[in-house]
Order: sequence, then C-alpha cells, then structure tokens
Amino acid sequence: MTLFSTFTHPFFTELHKDWYIQQDGKYIKALPGNMNELLTPRAIAYWISGDGSFNKNKEYIVISTESFYPGGGLHSTLRSP
Repeated sequence: MTLFSTFTHPFFTELHKDWYIQQDGKYIKALPGNMNELLTPRAIAYWISGDGSFNKNKEYIVISTESFYPGGGLHSTLRSP
C-alpha cells in the first residue's frame, strides 16, 4: 500500500482567488479584474496554442472559452482595442 499526501502552495491559492468565483456552492471560472493587463500578445499566443485553432478556409482563429462564466465579460475583453 502506497500512501502520499499533497499540499497547497500559496501561489496557486492566489491564482484560484483571481480566476474563480463561487456561485450556487460551486466554483466557476471567471475573468480577473485586471484581464486587460494579463492579456499580452505572448499570453494570447499561449492560449491559442493550448485551446485554439485556425480555420484555413475562412482565415480566422477560434479560442475555446466554454468554461468561463457567461457574464464574465470575456467577449468584450477580447474585442477591446
């Protein structure tokens, strides 16, 4: 029998506080208030490489956002100049 234990790192606890809100007893993903600061060209590139795709026929990029809270403002944040 193998026993192990885990621990919580303060860095990840802070990330969780920034990226999740509690609604109806469940934690759901939401945008942090400083998303415009976090959404750098490099961050967008990482996001696309992990959760995105490129449609060659129509020449557009799709970024998967299904797990985000619908009222979280993601659409307007991505469209901001």
